[in-house]
Amino acid sequence: MWNITFVVGHNTLASDGRIYDVKALRSDGAVEPSVAVFDILFLNGKSLMDVPLSERIALLQSGNVLQKQDETKIFVSKFTVVKTREEFASLYEEAVMNGQEGVVAKKMNSIYKTGVRQMANGWFKVKPFHLGDETLDLAVVGVDLGRNNKISSYCLATLRDGKFFMVGKVGTGLDDTTRSFLKSRLTRGHGFFKSD
Repeated sequence: MWNITFVVGHNTLASDGRIYDVKALRSDGAVEPSVAVFDILFLNGKSLMDVPLSERIALLQSGNVLQKQDETKIFVSKFTVVKTREEFASLYEEAVMNGQEGVVAKKMNSIYKTGVRQMANGWFKVKPFHLGDETLDLAVVGVDLGRNNKISSYCLATLRDGKFFMVGKVGTGLDDTTRSFLKSRLTRGHGFFKSD
């Protein structure tokens, strides 16, 4: 795996407007969104999904796409190229020590495949709790319903100052017994079920 060059992206805050880094929440519950641009898939009506990641990053870093940047509003994500396990481990450790929620590693020669992020595409998210050194206390606060009204994912939140803050979703890794147990505990009239 390490004979291929990877690019690692890292940001302390990145949000789609609904899912927030638990460690970066303000105590007053206010959210100050900013946009970290980490890829470019279309430009001037032309698809770049079949263009290798290395070329898409070069385009972003050229300054021709996002000419004015402000790290409190919108900016191009920082990238670091790593070629060895040791380089990755060092970068990851530094990111965690700086309070970042983790890193994303991508093959430099990968193209963008819709809906494919992991092994098949060479893209990996690595967070502290993936390595077993962090425990999170989360509550299931909702579900997304997929085809045939089946639960496709569970919405997870952390409790802070008496309020729930959504931190992510989980849709895989649960056996049928666990899924049945969770479904029996969730009720329609309480806002738990929602459709995409």
